[in-house]
Amino acid sequence: MNDKQRAARQRLVNEIAGAYTIYQNYQGKQIDTLEIEGLTYEQGNRQISVEATSEGGGAAHGSDWQRHASLTVYVPAAKGIALRGCLARLDVKGVTGPLTITSAGSQNRDYDGLFQVKDLHGDLTIDNAPIDLVEEVYGNVAITSTVELANTGTQHENNERRLYTPPAREVVCKGIHGDLTAWFGRADLRLEGIDGAIDVRNEFGNTKLAAPQRFAAKANRIISESGRIEVRLKPANLETCRWWR
Repeated sequence: MNDKQRAARQRLVNEIAGAYTIYQNYQGKQIDTLEIEGLTYEQGNRQISVEATSEGGGAAHGSDWQRHASLTVYVPAAKGIALRGCLARLDVKGVTGPLTITSAGSQNRDYDGLFQVKDLHGDLTIDNAPIDLVEEVYGNVAITSTVELANTGTQHENNERRLYTPPAREVVCKGIHGDLTAWFGRADLRLEGIDGAIDVRNEFGNTKLAAPQRFAAKANRIISESGRIEVRLKPANLETCRWWR
């Protein structure tokens, strides 16, 4: 290969490697793995068609898997926990240890499911998995949510075709006893009780921040391309912080 081809190849390799950086704390270590089998098409699961029609001529079509599973796992204090898939429903509570959540490897999704993490004693990393509530985390929180996870679609009516996107997902982060770093493509974001540094980018969504009694003695920022930013401040913050907008 020539220099240009080698550079392009290296960019591709770096991009592939970058997708696995969230697992770097687990590499080269012995881990326990838990996986549910029998839910994919390759494992024998099949879908059934669902159709609902009305006398007025309207109709809705869809499909659903024949087999479903609900799993509850109790874990002791751990050096690291990784959850893959996480597009159907997620409820984490009272876990001790750093937690990584990713949508990678998902076989199904639930647009109306509830996704929450509460009372986590350790760092939290969320990689393009849906989240509704992050509450009482005793560690740093890093969220990347740049993929549109809403149930977008197309409607056909009166010889017209209309593309639609539901309102932004409401995300609440409160009681974060550490730094918060987040990048959202579009979210209705509410922040409250963040003890550490705040570095948030919500590109096309609205952000509301209820500031703590005093900000952490670090640089804090909230960025948006077109969303509204609303900050409620304590008097102590006005006295000790310099502000730019």
